Amino acid sequence: MKRLFFLIMSLTLLNLQAGTTDTAYAAYKKGHAVEAFTLYRRAWEKEGSTKAAYNLAVFYEKGIGTSRNLPEAQKYYRIVHDRIYRIFPIRKICDDPMLPYYRKTLQKLTEYRKKDHYRKLLREIDESCTEQEQWRAKANARYLKACPAASVIPAADRIDLDRYDCVLFRNYPRLMKEYLHLYRQRKQFLLLAERGDDLEAKHKAVATHRRIKKIVTPLMRNALKKEERCIRKARTVGELSRCNLNYVFFADHVMGCEVTMEGCNFSPDPKRACEEERRFFAQPLKEADRKKAIDAIREALRKGDYFTGDCRTQYL
Repeated sequence: MKRLFFLIMSLTLLNLQAGTTDTAYAAYKKGHAVEAFTLYRRAWEKEGSTKAAYNLAVFYEKGIGTSRNLPEAQKYYRIVHDRIYRIFPIRKICDDPMLPYYRKTLQKLTEYRKKDHYRKLLREIDESCTEQEQWRAKANARYLKACPAASVIPAADRIDLDRYDCVLFRNYPRLMKEYLHLYRQRKQFLLLAERGDDLEAKHKAVATHRRIKKIVTPLMRNALKKEERCIRKARTVGELSRCNLNYVFFADHVMGCEVTMEGCNFSPDPKRACEEERRFFAQPLKEADRKKAIDAIREALRKGDYFTGDCRTQYL
């Protein structure tokens, strides 16, 4: 994810958000600097757009569409810093579309305010994001070596490849390519929506989610059939439970749902609860329970009901 970032206005004013900032960017590209400045100010005042605040900082710094005003530029750079850093932990910032602009913000705050705090924070973010990028790259490299079919996925969309069976890349290369691209887009829209400064981000996340839901039927049917094969081999209640959980984790990952796991450790008496759970899961699996679980899978396949818990309603 780490890239080289240059102070080039066409990159600085890259369109990442919808609404007023789109219009402001279009005005800037046409050479209407005063109009662009006015629209960015409106986007900040009425929508609270962090992207608009960043552009106001640049406009004041460079004197674009307004008089050059370094104190105002510093003020808006500080706003950008406050809006991003105070909400997201560092590793979450690494996936945020605002990362390149946040890096430039920290560089400018270091330059203007002469405080080493911003330089240290920038170094910490760079180190953390580099480490995260390297970890992902190594994980993807191992997976691609074992599953060359996954190389059809563009590098930018290779997120959590090892969550997917290689057979999916072999059997559905075009589908997996489209799905993982949409998955990355939805993740970015949700990050913007979570920060609360892009009024269109939630709508875009919902639209992307619905597109994903329409195309992933083959993936979900494959996962359910895998669960059935797993259950047929299960010998204990615990093994059956793991078969089911593997499907739940996969389904929730595909649909971008949060998995809620309580477990025995959250009990008022965790030692006793975990011992009882261990004994329960160690019980031999009854054939009647195996048949019931397989029948439920076949019914889900018949109805096309592939999603679990909150995934049925999330983003709707």
